[in-house]
Amino acid sequence: MPKKGISKADKIRNNAEATARLRDDILHLTSGALRAAVIRAIDIGENGKQAELTDEDYLKMKPGECVTDPNARGLIMRRGSQDAFRWYFRTTDGPGSTRQVECYIGDYPKTSIDDAKKTANELRKLRRRGTIRFSIKKDGRHRAIPAERLLNLDVESVMTMSELVTKFLEEYVDLKKRPSSAKGDRRLLTKYIDAQIGDKPVMEVTGPDLRVIILELSQRAPREAEKLLTVVTTMFNTAFGRNKRIALPEPWLDLDKYPDPLLTIGTLESREANNRAVDVFEARNLYDRAPDVLGPLYGDAARLQLLCACRISEITDLPWAEVNLDQRQIKLPTERTKNGMEHIIYLSDQAVEILEQRRADDPDGVWVFPSVKYPDEHISSDTLSKNIGTNRAALGVDAKYRSHDGRHAFTTWAGEQTIPLEVRNRCTNHKPAKSNIDSVYNHATLKEPARIAWQRWANALAGVADDNVVKFDGAVA
Repeated sequence: MPKKGISKADKIRNNAEATARLRDDILHLTSGALRAAVIRAIDIGENGKQAELTDEDYLKMKPGECVTDPNARGLIMRRGSQDAFRWYFRTTDGPGSTRQVECYIGDYPKTSIDDAKKTANELRKLRRRGTIRFSIKKDGRHRAIPAERLLNLDVESVMTMSELVTKFLEEYVDLKKRPSSAKGDRRLLTKYIDAQIGDKPVMEVTGPDLRVIILELSQRAPREAEKLLTVVTTMFNTAFGRNKRIALPEPWLDLDKYPDPLLTIGTLESREANNRAVDVFEARNLYDRAPDVLGPLYGDAARLQLLCACRISEITDLPWAEVNLDQRQIKLPTERTKNGMEHIIYLSDQAVEILEQRRADDPDGVWVFPSVKYPDEHISSDTLSKNIGTNRAALGVDAKYRSHDGRHAFTTWAGEQTIPLEVRNRCTNHKPAKSNIDSVYNHATLKEPARIAWQRWANALAGVADDNVVKFDGAVA
């Protein structure tokens, strides 16, 4: 016989029993406003929209009680111990946040039920736009912004520095700049601006606020501070619609409402250009001592940077995908070079030895120099620079030596060896000056001369005779 279905009466009875059990569980497991809100939600599910709360319902509240309006999501009233009846709008703080905040709307009965509902509705619209936070950080604590302030100001007026940084990175840096430059700007803004004043509303940020961050950085990393000042200036000029490289439909920030922090941010003291001559003997000291002083990981990175005459990030950020030990070369893609030109480095015997040992130590790794703390990431160029800077005496280099001085040392040595300018530029990946017709017609790759130059430089660092290496007889430096 075919199975009989459940009768309508049984369905109703089962639903009623399930609802009763749910109510019992809620009464047992919850309390206060949460229990009241869930019970009202069940009532709405059973009976449709709940009857509107009246003045009489609110006036029945006991001191300390909180009532949630069932028909106005987020609208609540709290009765304080001093008989104050106050409307609030409860919501999550903003994009990506789960923090609950309650924004003050007004006191009852001065702010009527209808007025409170209208305000809550406007705040819900603001919340759906998903572009602002409903609190600000003050004295180390997040404090909800009153509804009046939220609704009387444009969305941008409560934009935080963190949101401005995100907008700038997404809409300007990532679209208008080379990947290598964009990466540096992202690191600077995230590390120094977002991390220190990200929760602060842009309207409250002043030039002195920014200057304190930049000056503090300049005490230990003057070049880094100069870069940060440049990118912060670009960010605000873009936000105010003053950046000629990007045409905004309308400025992100209105100068009529915002104080321009760039007017009072000031400038940094001019820094003496580092054109110090670095000879091969100073570079050789670092090459010899780096493994013992900096340890195997950072020591190998410092030595490989010297051997390749590279910029520091080109080595610290090096993935194995860019290394070909069979062909004895590193191929840096355009997005990883400063000038946006692909750079092929021909590896010396000494560089191959370092890379083969690192590969043997970590056969399946992604990075040539993986971070100890975060194995899925590479070591930081900042950390390597800092390690070199704090160990100059032990490394046998000048008190002003920087990681970039390795490129000075190579170029100076190559000039003294009468290695041609074209070969020097090829090894350091410098664009030739477009001052003569040869720069237009000459497409030579200089593979073999560059390979010879790198090997001779490696021999000079290692103190090895290079009699078996072809020299540039009669070449003009």
